[in-house]
This record gives sequence, structure tokens and C-alpha cells, in this order.
Amino acid sequence: MPRDTNLCGVVLLVVLQSLIKTSEEIVEA
Repeated sequence: MPRDTNLCGVVLLVVLQSLIKTSEEIVEA
């Protein structure tokens, strides 16, 4: 597996976690 693909997956995971955190904060507000 190329390193670029691995890095892309990591970035996607980080973005997904950020979106989940933001949505949770919106629900709590």
C-alpha cells in the first residue's frame, strides 16, 4: 500500500472524528 493512501485514510479518520465531536456539541447545545 502506498504511503499516500495510508495518509489519506488517517486524514479521513481525523476529519470524521472532528465532525462527530462537533455534531455532539451541537446536539448538547
